[in-house]
Amino acid sequence: ILTSHPYKPVRINKIECTTQVRPGRRSADIEAVQLESEVYAPGDTVRVTSPLYTYGFSTRGATLVEARLHRYASMAPGQPGERAQIMPEGSDLLGLTVVRGGDTVDFRDAVFTPSADSLAVAGDTSLRLAAERNGVRLELTYAFSPDDYLVRVSGRASDIGPNGGALLVDTRPVEYRREH
Repeated sequence: ILTSHPYKPVRINKIECTTQVRPGRRSADIEAVQLESEVYAPGDTVRVTSPLYTYGFSTRGATLVEARLHRYASMAPGQPGERAQIMPEGSDLLGLTVVRGGDTVDFRDAVFTPSADSLAVAGDTSLRLAAERNGVRLELTYAFSPDDYLVRVSGRASDIGPNGGALLVDTRPVEYRREH
């Protein structure tokens, strides 16, 4: 995990390297890793706004990164007059992983294409996000109503194989980090 950038940790899914086993040894040591890019793009935020809330969904991972409740004042220090923002910074809520056979396809940092850049919820409204990774296509629909705070989620995964698979949804707003 890389942690030297101003955003949240980045999971490295793949490292390609060339190794050479020295004479008389059975293993090789990796002496250095060179990154193609040190730029981490956090994704755009698609804001969904109703009279009750503003929700923000990141196009990187399709995670919920903002939940501002318009009828409630923030109790956070230094935020007088602000509305309550109940999502912690760096939220991974609704992070997605597809398991198919012995393969795990992590969509938490995949780039999703949204159906809109922003939405105003006046009646029942939906936001669709789609991404493809390692041959698996994931299509999500988040549905909203202006009269309640619920987010209804449905989705479809394609090309997961003849035996099907499982979709794992992260329900923790921030990844648990154990201190050593």
